[in-house]
Amino acid sequence: MRKYFGLMFLIVLFVFFAKLNSFAQPADAQPAVPAEAAAPVDPPTNSTIETTTEDSAIIQEPQEYDPGTVTGQANAVIKGTQEGSKVEGEVVFWDTKDGLIVEGDFSGIPTPGKHGFHVHEKGSCEDEGKAAGGHYNPMGAPHGMLEKDGMQKAHGGDMGNIEVDDEGYATYDGFLPGIHLKGEGHVVTGLAVIVHEKVDDFGQPTGNAGGRIGCGIIQVVEEPTEEPNE
Repeated sequence: MRKYFGLMFLIVLFVFFAKLNSFAQPADAQPAVPAEAAAPVDPPTNSTIETTTEDSAIIQEPQEYDPGTVTGQANAVIKGTQEGSKVEGEVVFWDTKDGLIVEGDFSGIPTPGKHGFHVHEKGSCEDEGKAAGGHYNPMGAPHGMLEKDGMQKAHGGDMGNIEVDDEGYATYDGFLPGIHLKGEGHVVTGLAVIVHEKVDDFGQPTGNAGGRIGCGIIQVVEEPTEEPNE
């Protein structure tokens, strides 16, 4: 008899818990299905990362040229623009298919440091160099450094600065891309080369280089007598 009542008690408990479970879960409930794992995302490559720091600015390298393609030469003899000035020098221009190779030697400049150095738009050194007019600027571009910035972002005569030592001497080596001595393009033969009294700080519109202490006229040499430095 005790076994009978024990068995009945177990059956009642089983039925009770079965009913309880059926109430807890809705009839239309579906068994849970594990969600598919999300596809892995590749990290961004260097080609898709945008750099926003100041170091990301692109610096344009000076244009390369081949000294072996020289087709002509011109010289400009630099003299002081004021009476009694000891400023003197010579600038040599070699024409190539890409532009002008420019080399210069200067002496007698009274103050050491940087001095603005440009080709100007007229061919006169009168009136203490003022008759040379403004910078040679055939494209109407802002002031800059032609060798680095190109014709769209610099004047055609923008050669930057010469740097004078404590003895008053200076040399210059540069390149004027797109400028020539002859032809139908941008030609500077007959124009003035100016050495300024102050540094060209590349501010607008002309670099704040002050007065004109040296001047010479670019004149073609029919039979070149020199070779550009390599």
